Amino acid sequence: VFAVREAAPGDYWFATLGGGLNHLQNGQWSKVDHIQGQPALASMALLKPEPRPGAAALVAGVRGVGLARLDGATWSFLKENSLLPDKWVYALAETREPDGSRPLWVGTRKGLVRLQGGKAELFGPDQGLPHPHVTALLEALGPDHRRTLWVGTRGGGLGAMDLETRV
Repeated sequence: VFAVREAAPGDYWFATLGGGLNHLQNGQWSKVDHIQGQPALASMALLKPEPRPGAAALVAGVRGVGLARLDGATWSFLKENSLLPDKWVYALAETREPDGSRPLWVGTRKGLVRLQGGKAELFGPDQGLPHPHVTALLEALGPDHRRTLWVGTRGGGLGAMDLETRV
């Protein structure tokens, strides 16, 4: 199991490597192993976006395919998958911009991607990441009240990005 998220009280999702997306609701287990005809056996990241109109209940990183979203009881792939440098998604985060918008950050083997408004911004070693393979993400507010995105990498340790300057 790579990730666990609560979609609602008593409604849990588990991302696994080889066992699909597993769902526990009201004591009953079910499994999603295909999304729109594509195998979805390996998932390594789950995100519960902040509730708002048009937001998915959950977003999952599906290995080799990209991002999928849960709306009601239906999983579907995001059109933004074409913007990713790599379809192996290891980490997801949603941050809050000063204007209230909520970009989605996606950690892949080939860099960190910021998705917002149908556009992608790629960050890698040339932009200050210690390594392109991103495995963990966390937004935090520092003692100086600046927002930081902590970026865990495979093979390069930990990086920190100031979310105001994106450096």
